[in-house]
Amino acid sequence: RKGGDKLADFKSAEYDELTKLNPAEGDVKRLVDRDGDGKITLKELRNFNLELRGRGMRLWGMMMPEVVTHTYQIL
Repeated sequence: RKGGDKLADFKSAEYDELTKLNPAEGDVKRLVDRDGDGKITLKELRNFNLELRGRGMRLWGMMMPEVVTHTYQIL
């Protein structure tokens, strides 16, 4: 959050701000992907959100499927 104020709006974190969180092996991706396998599990995502909630941070994103398994059609 801007200025650490609990009522302030969120802003996007810059790379420098994320490196200050001391990610594993200095790799910012490891802030969420703790085991470094290139996949984010529900457990890793949950842990990330729980740990950083107290620091005024949150993860905001959108999940998209790699393979579409259905179509929307007007019949």
